[in-house]
Amino acid sequence: MNREIYIELGWEDDLEYHLPNEVDKFGRPVPHRKAVTGTDRRGNASLMSVVGIMPVVVHGFADNEPHTLVIFEWNIISGVQDLRFKSVMIEVSFLAHGPRGEAENEAQELRHAGFSSHYWNPEVVKAVPSGTSTYKRSTRHIGGKETYELGFSVGFQPYFSLSPKYSLERDTSSEIVDAIRVTGQPFVMSPDRNRPDSVRWIMLENESKRSGVPAYMRTAVLLKRQPNDNGLFLGTVKVETHISWWEDLKERKRRLTGQIRRDEPIVFDPHVVQSSAFDSKRQQLDEVDLDADFSSLYGFAGGHPG
Repeated sequence: MNREIYIELGWEDDLEYHLPNEVDKFGRPVPHRKAVTGTDRRGNASLMSVVGIMPVVVHGFADNEPHTLVIFEWNIISGVQDLRFKSVMIEVSFLAHGPRGEAENEAQELRHAGFSSHYWNPEVVKAVPSGTSTYKRSTRHIGGKETYELGFSVGFQPYFSLSPKYSLERDTSSEIVDAIRVTGQPFVMSPDRNRPDSVRWIMLENESKRSGVPAYMRTAVLLKRQPNDNGLFLGTVKVETHISWWEDLKERKRRLTGQIRRDEPIVFDPHVVQSSAFDSKRQQLDEVDLDADFSSLYGFAGGHPG
């Protein structure tokens, strides 16, 4: 029989955490903050957290159209014995914000024509990892063999009786393949557009092995901006986790009662150029091999790999 041990993490003192953007001397938010989520947690809350950072942002071009390459790193911190992350979902959405820079004249014309500001949301043209990958595969057997006995009697009791029995056997066993699954998928968040402006990554543990999810994942997103658009855009990060029904219930209650405040959106500014290992690809960002360079994960956040 499996038993789950529930430990009170005592997060009540840490409910006001949220990551703000720093501001410059003019009160403007500083773009491209490195800390994405989770690093602000204190005390026991920091022991079970998803810590995301954004080490690289590259604004450039592909086919003479403005693009942006964003790299994220996610560390799954599982520091409480007997607790593990059974699933982690990370969503990142990108939203145009404010004037559109060199494309502002066109933006004004489109606004007068009834176009929504979502028209200028960056489009996710590629994200890694994408699709579904499996790791630490294992097999288990369920079911077995079922036996049925059939009997009948003939004759005239008590003088004569014949009661043969027949046995029928049916094999009901089957083999189930379990694995750690990592899924990535761009999707549309804004209601009035048909180009993906968001990406979702999901990590699921190997349930039969109680493996927990990978302890680290590196992801990347290539964004396409509208021609001449060098206005600001925002990145909103949403993280949902599954630890146990009790811990999940407490987390939902805190969110519903407003005890947990959301992190501020990340500010992206195409005018800000930061040095990186991809400077030589700044004019051809579509030539960066995202699958080879950024889709990596290792370790397991709790449990025992199969």
